[in-house]
Amino acid sequence: MNAPTERTIPHDIGAERAILGAVFLSPENLHTAISLNVVTESFYREPHRLLWEVFCEVDRSEVEIDIVTIVGCLDRRGKLDSIGGPSWLAGLANDCPMQSNLGHYIHAVMTMARSRALLTAASQAQYDLFSGADVDEVSGDLQHAILEGSPKPDSCSVEADTAWAVVERIRRGQSGARALPTGFEDLDDHGRIFIRGKVMIVVGDSGMGKSALVDQICKSAAKGGHPGCLFGMEMEREEYSERRIANEGHINYRSIQEGRLTDEEMAAMMDAQDVLVNLPIWTDDELIDMRKVEARTAAGVRRDKWEWVAIDHAHIVPPTDDSMSEAQTIAEVAKYGMRIGKRHGVAVIIAVQMNADIKKRENKRPQTGDIKYGGPLVQAASSIITLYRDEVYNPDTTATGVAEVAIKKARFGRLGLMRLRWHGQFQRFDRYAPAGGGW
Repeated sequence: MNAPTERTIPHDIGAERAILGAVFLSPENLHTAISLNVVTESFYREPHRLLWEVFCEVDRSEVEIDIVTIVGCLDRRGKLDSIGGPSWLAGLANDCPMQSNLGHYIHAVMTMARSRALLTAASQAQYDLFSGADVDEVSGDLQHAILEGSPKPDSCSVEADTAWAVVERIRRGQSGARALPTGFEDLDDHGRIFIRGKVMIVVGDSGMGKSALVDQICKSAAKGGHPGCLFGMEMEREEYSERRIANEGHINYRSIQEGRLTDEEMAAMMDAQDVLVNLPIWTDDELIDMRKVEARTAAGVRRDKWEWVAIDHAHIVPPTDDSMSEAQTIAEVAKYGMRIGKRHGVAVIIAVQMNADIKKRENKRPQTGDIKYGGPLVQAASSIITLYRDEVYNPDTTATGVAEVAIKKARFGRLGLMRLRWHGQFQRFDRYAPAGGGW
């Protein structure tokens, strides 16, 4: 007879250490793991469980996770020596060879954790049966454990459950898609454009003001009590604040940039500051890839209840892999935009650049086909609006200060065209109301 095969409890210590090390390398990885349902019980070794608890505790306190902070927290608990001391913690970072493989490490750890749960349930059933427990009860408990071991994904439900939820929502007078205010009455009245869980893209050529429009929409959402973050890859945080002060206070943007304001403008700036400091709007100006955008969004939703994120703009976002082409990077932006919206329940608004070819044709009003490498973005978007100002191309135009906003895609609204008044000195769009209206 062959010797019996040695049996061990399912676990993967290397993958567990890789996850913990990844958090030390970049705290954003904690939120990625949490979004993939990693919990304390997912880990096999007790020191790993303890460290995960401490990571989550520090994260909830909104303190940056680093070796010094974690050592201090463990020391206060009286657990530093038992976990292995500072040297053991410092070695974890070396056990994560590639942060890009974090998803693989998480999958391995979750699989082992599920196997342990099923083995525990089977052992308990065996013990109960030998103890004379009721067969049907033991069978029911075991079947329940098996189902829990292979949980139904949140994306799947029987029609009875979904239909009941829809009917109850309608009876309470609640709408379906959760639209956020854009700040433009005509845009909001004629279609739900800026929607939680969906992607909205704003398309325009350079110099049109698309970044200013995106920022103004974000500010409007924040004024409505909807928190969120603008990932500004084009400017620094203070530059975005300068533009918001000009926008809010109707102050000459150049005067703010140069720091030379009249007494009247200074008073308006202080009034604008009083408004802005109370808005639940965050600005992240680090040039990061979409994987990090998702991790930071997960943290923002968890900590600060973000309802939207904005990306300014798609063609500046760096790739997650340096070998990727620009077209592949844009496709990645589209893929992650959809995933961030669906997984974290936030509205995603992305500023998008045009192809240079638009300057070669007579009618320069943008179409969705003019987006540079835009196929994946068009498919990912629930809403697409384009921005056009004739004065950018035609200095002698009679439409000075007029911006055309065309709704080119509206899954939850309707297509249309409206005009806005562009005040470049204030970096601000306002309702255009000539005789006859705007739409």
